[in-house]
Amino acid sequence: MLLGVFGADNDNDAKTWPLIGITGAVDLKSERPAIFFAIEPRYRRQGIGKAVVQTVTAALHVFGYRIISAHVNAENTASQQLLAAVGFLHEGQEW
Repeated sequence: MLLGVFGADNDNDAKTWPLIGITGAVDLKSERPAIFFAIEPRYRRQGIGKAVVQTVTAALHVFGYRIISAHVNAENTASQQLLAAVGFLHEGQEW
C-alpha cells in the first residue's frame, strides 16, 4: 500500500495544519493497482484532487505500473469526471 495524508501549512507548525485529504494505492503486488483519494469538502473544486491523482499515477508509472484502476461509487460523479479528465477510462464498475 502506498499512502499519503496532506494538510495545509497555516503557520509552519504541522500540529495545526488542517487535513485536506488522503490518497494512495492498493494491490501493488498485482499488475493493476488501484488508486484512492478523498478531499475534504471545503477544499474540493480547487484542482487538488486532480493534482493528487496525477501525482499518485505518475509515481506508480515510475515504479513500472502501466495499467492503474480506481474504484468509484456510481453516484460520485465528481470523482468520475475528475478521473476522466486525467485520462482514466470507464470499464464496468471501475475506472
